[in-house]
Amino acid sequence: MLTREKPPVITAAKISHRGHILHPFERFVAEEIVALMFGLSAGEIYRIDCWRYVVYVHGKGISRFVSYADFPPTKGCDRLEIRDFKRWERSWYNRSKLRKAPSFWVKYYCDRMQKAKSIEQLEGWKETIDRFERQWTEKARQELQACYQLVESLANGVIHS
Repeated sequence: MLTREKPPVITAAKISHRGHILHPFERFVAEEIVALMFGLSAGEIYRIDCWRYVVYVHGKGISRFVSYADFPPTKGCDRLEIRDFKRWERSWYNRSKLRKAPSFWVKYYCDRMQKAKSIEQLEGWKETIDRFERQWTEKARQELQACYQLVESLANGVIHS
């Protein structure tokens, strides 16, 4: 007997904008990134409020303010300008006295590369990562390169077999 598939449940958007002026990095705030950032599933995030200067995240066992500079740019970030890089670097320097990307970004980009469904998607993530060449620590650069090579070799193995 055939069973009917249930239609997917559409949930209300968890991201709300709480101000008249939008932050330039607000376009990078996503439920998926917040979930990875705090080790939660998407269902465990209750609310994400984007204020003028900070993001408020409320989820299972978490209630925290997060800087916009903690959110990595997503693939296809063609609109990035030099002033965007300056904003990130200033925020990172104020926090850690380094002008380097946070370690979470390495985790995020490795996760995105591993979930790439095609070589083109993988190359797109590689291009995004390469735009931040100056902002990676040596250790982060090595981790990202190793992750890329592993995913690429697995993808090539699947394609060629």
